Parts: sequence; C-alpha cells; structure tokens
Amino acid sequence: MTLANWIHPLLFSGSDPYAGYFVYETFTDDDGVILPNHNPEMDAEGGGWINQFGIWDINTNQAALHASAGDGQCNAVIDAGVADCQIDCQLNLFHKDAGLILRSQDNNNYLMIATVAPQQWHFYEKVAAGYNILISFNPLTVQDTAYVFRITMLGDTFNVWLDGVPVLVDYVCARFQTETEHGLRIFSVTDGLDGTFFNYFHISAL
Repeated sequence: MTLANWIHPLLFSGSDPYAGYFVYETFTDDDGVILPNHNPEMDAEGGGWINQFGIWDINTNQAALHASAGDGQCNAVIDAGVADCQIDCQLNLFHKDAGLILRSQDNNNYLMIATVAPQQWHFYEKVAAGYNILISFNPLTVQDTAYVFRITMLGDTFNVWLDGVPVLVDYVCARFQTETEHGLRIFSVTDGLDGTFFNYFHISAL
C-alpha cells in the first residue's frame, strides 16, 4: 500500500467520490461555524455532528475545539449507522489527550483511543464515571505534527495504523459492539487553541 492511500482516500474511490462511505468529512466551511450547524460532504444517516461535551467549530477548514466542557473532556460524534467500519482521519497533535471516540453509546459510555504523552497512547473504555485502560501502545508521535490514522472495527476486533504502520493489531474488546456513533476527542480548549485539530474524518465500509 502506498502512502497516497493514507493521505487522501478520495483519490481511490472511483467515479462516485463517496461510494462506500457512511461519513465523508473535510470540515470545509466558514470559520466559526459550529459542527452541529455544518454539513459533511457525505452523511448517510443525516443526523450531522453532535457536541457531546464542549463546543466544536470550523477553523480554516479544520475541526477545532472552541470551548471546553466543565470537566475537560470534549467529544463530538456523528452517527455512521454502522458499528463495523473503517475510520480514516488526519489529526494534528499539539498536546496530550487527543484522539478518537469509537462506538459511543452516549456521552458517558464509549471506547476511545487517545494520546496521554508524546509517545504513549491508550485504548480506553469509558463506562459511567470511570475510564479503564484496556491496552497501551507507543508509536513515535511528536508534538505539533499531523498524523494519518486508520482504525478498523469488526465485531470485537480492532486494528490501528499510524501513517500506514500497524500500531495495534487484532486487539479484542467485546464492549459496545452495536453502537454506531464515532468521532473526535480533545481534552481541553487549551489543547485546541494551541494547535490540536482534525483535517478530515471519514467512515467507510470494510
């Protein structure tokens, strides 16, 4: 697989640019438009973005956190209509605790992959008031750098790639196997204002 596959999946999707996608999102809109008022290029379920915590908006055609929730956790999710899927996104990391929300049941119950230090990532389950670290992995990520992520979810099996390199292989987690909302995570508005943002976020069939 060439690096181009990871940089821009649209180039490889045939005559219909959105064929096979449940969500195709480049965050192209006017600055200041909040995510729930923004329309992705493809949103098969039609429900748009939901701010679970914090206020997310568009800034220079990127998704950024505009205001924090009271406890710091800030999530925005979109319903893909499917639990088993592939997520491709580009995330510019500035600080700790940014990543992706997977299979969200509601704002207190979901799976999450997030960085907690420049070269430390955790796969969490969030259940009610608690976070449980399921597994940790240590890709060589550095501050203020954009990375391309791919995540596949099939039943209870998860795989994660970073810039085309496998960093989590065939990890089994039986939680939330039927939930269909997935999305974005930044811990606090300081992180967002300091340069943590998402360039694109796509959800497609496996």
